[in-house]
Amino acid sequence: MAAASLGARFAPCVTGCDDTRAYRATTVASSRTRGGFSVECLWKRKSATSRRIRQRKSALRRIYMDPEDEDRLRTWRKLIVNVPIEKILPRDISFGPGIERDGDAAERMAFFGDKYLNLSVAKALERQLLDGDETMSIGEMSVLCSSARSNMLFAKLLPKLLTPDMVAAVPEEAIMEGRQHSVGTLLESCVYLVYTTGGGEGAAAVDELGTFLLEEAEKQAADVHNYKGALYELIAKGVDGYVVTKDKMGEASGGAHPQRFETEVELDGVRARFLARNKREAERGAAKRVLEKLFERERMRVLAGEDLGSRGGSWQGTPERPVPPPQLLRKKSGSFDSMDEAMEADEVMGEA
Repeated sequence: MAAASLGARFAPCVTGCDDTRAYRATTVASSRTRGGFSVECLWKRKSATSRRIRQRKSALRRIYMDPEDEDRLRTWRKLIVNVPIEKILPRDISFGPGIERDGDAAERMAFFGDKYLNLSVAKALERQLLDGDETMSIGEMSVLCSSARSNMLFAKLLPKLLTPDMVAAVPEEAIMEGRQHSVGTLLESCVYLVYTTGGGEGAAAVDELGTFLLEEAEKQAADVHNYKGALYELIAKGVDGYVVTKDKMGEASGGAHPQRFETEVELDGVRARFLARNKREAERGAAKRVLEKLFERERMRVLAGEDLGSRGGSWQGTPERPVPPPQLLRKKSGSFDSMDEAMEADEVMGEA
């Protein structure tokens, strides 16, 4: 009877605990009850970090299983599940902490994986040009292939390219801190192992990946490149603005991966700053931020019913493709009403 009573009292504790291995029951003679038992059920609490990892893996799994990408990466996904995660981790120990790895070996594999992937992207571009009527200059082809092979694009697409467990090994702050090189090592060492151990399907899987990356680079070209180009074009056309980049020498973060470059941008009275590990990323981030703030300001002005007639109206288009009010453009931008004005400007520049 005592045993049955003990089981009855203990059962709710077991069913209510999400980890049955973590409980401990102790029997203690109680002075308050005759022949009774005091049962204590203890279980360890899951830490906030563990919960975040579980939630992140669940979200990554949904992205990875996106049916839209299933056919495009069928062979690649079939083979990548056989790649041991410990073989592809970079030397940066924040990637997959606690997992034994040989970072030097991963870097060497990534070197050759990079070459295999370069070839697959070039082959995909060649097929695209041969199958269609499109023509591209050498410069355009170089830019597109570089974009398809960039660590920045890898970082954006990582949940679609690697298994959820592999992506979960990447620190959440890695991209913000500019550690795209380690992300590139992760993917490129995977490419090497799939290519060399995948048998007859290995090369086909890497070609599949190269085609996917090229298509995604074309889709995301505006997002990756356009903000900075749009900003400089607007300033060149005469819209008031400037771009200043300073080397902060690691003062901003002071960590192992300092965000040392700070870019300050102003456009039509709107100002923005951005910190990054290199000058290009800092300028690109500041350009994106100032254009988004500019269009938010314009939206608020329109909602407030502000009279924008003196400026020739409000900004049109989108932050990716901004169209300024005509009155913001100045003659010094290089747009002239006549050939005489253009010649006069040339003479002034020559005298300077």
